[in-house]
Amino acid sequence: MDGDRLEGLDGCPYSIPSDPETLTQLDQLNDTERDLQRRLRVVRERLVTSGLLGETRGFQRTREIYESNAIEGLGPSIGRTHEILRSWSGRDILSEFDRGIFTESIMRDPDLRAVLGIHGAKVLADRLMTPDHSERPMTEADIRSLHEVIAAGESYAGRYKRFHITISQAEHEPLVPIDTPAAMHELVGWINRKSELPAILRAAVAHAWLTHIHPFEDGNGRLARLLANLLLSRADLPPAIVKHRSERENYISTLAHSDVGGDIFPFAGLVQKTITRYMREVEKPGFLRKIFVAELRQRGQELYDWWWNSVQAFTTRLAGELFLSGISGTPAGSVGREEFNLLRDLDSAGNSWYLVLKDEAQAELLIWFGYPSWGLRQRLEPRDYYPTLFFSVRNDEYRLNPYRKASSEELGGLTEVMVVPDLNVKVHARIDDRTLSGGIADSAELIAEKIVSAFRSGRIPARGSGLLRGRGADGMAPE
Repeated sequence: MDGDRLEGLDGCPYSIPSDPETLTQLDQLNDTERDLQRRLRVVRERLVTSGLLGETRGFQRTREIYESNAIEGLGPSIGRTHEILRSWSGRDILSEFDRGIFTESIMRDPDLRAVLGIHGAKVLADRLMTPDHSERPMTEADIRSLHEVIAAGESYAGRYKRFHITISQAEHEPLVPIDTPAAMHELVGWINRKSELPAILRAAVAHAWLTHIHPFEDGNGRLARLLANLLLSRADLPPAIVKHRSERENYISTLAHSDVGGDIFPFAGLVQKTITRYMREVEKPGFLRKIFVAELRQRGQELYDWWWNSVQAFTTRLAGELFLSGISGTPAGSVGREEFNLLRDLDSAGNSWYLVLKDEAQAELLIWFGYPSWGLRQRLEPRDYYPTLFFSVRNDEYRLNPYRKASSEELGGLTEVMVVPDLNVKVHARIDDRTLSGGIADSAELIAEKIVSAFRSGRIPARGSGLLRGRGADGMAPE
């Protein structure tokens, strides 16, 4: 029976439907995992041969720690994170912690505390991956030990919460302290069960379940991301690194969805996206190094700032036009320097959410950044390729991707918009397979007219409306 394939979810708070479409996506997850495992083996061999394995792992660790801190509004810049990890304290982290010097030294510097806390827990997690430990069951003591390093020096480090804690701006209310030990026992028991579920799905469940319990006074999110990556690593899969600038809103939204509805698939879809992106990046170690060094040295900052200011000027004007027609916009992400460079190189790893538009009926349109289509690029020189705005609508049928790319018909022929920084900002829009160019004011008026018409005609569906019937949807990102 098809339902037997989902037995691995028994005993956890989450579920996925057993309909044919969902089971097909489950098969796709398994196929994705096998492909990623194969590619990772090839990349490791190549990096060992080229002598770049240690360097690439260092890049990965820096970015993983930086992004995990940044999601919580903690930690220093990526450059400072890199410096701390290369310091003597970073290289000898667990020895310092064991001697008690670690706690005394880092408590004086919040940057050291934020970086070395996660780094120390990562090193401890690496020990759990050694041949002597990888086959033994995970224990609650392991999880408390990881938290003790993350929150080193704090009174609550490694100890379950003593007081009831609420999460600001969240519908979900965590378990009360008296129920926490039993819930953690259930979580660890589920993690240790043999299962045929895809490791991506298991990692998503473990992450969501731990944050749902919220067992510690602080540090639960950083611990959950570390736990998920530990499970992915045990399955020979790349790490899930959520980018705080472009993916934080999606990360929080899909986690909240799992809390309220028990549907884990959207969050698993985000995990799949992040590890697939990482795989594409690490397969190009030269490009990965170039992007990383550019971040550390802040190269290209002037061009990025010029473009970003131009985009904000255009979208501010567009938002004003839409507001007059009863359509409001909510920020959903942004494009950082790394995403900017990726999209200029026509790499979809830089795809980023930007705005969510809604009308009074709660019909919803996502505006996101990708790289320009072939049709738009025909009008431009490569030096003039910039991140481009695309549009997506709710994708209720395809649960791994909450949105699908809007069709040309749904937006009255409008498909993409590129803002080009110049003495007078240029805006290129693809409408009915033609490229129309103009300034900020006239372009914002034209594009707003297309969007308003789409909302008013009912072509933009509301969430859960059941109006989405497109097949072959590939989510929000052109590949």
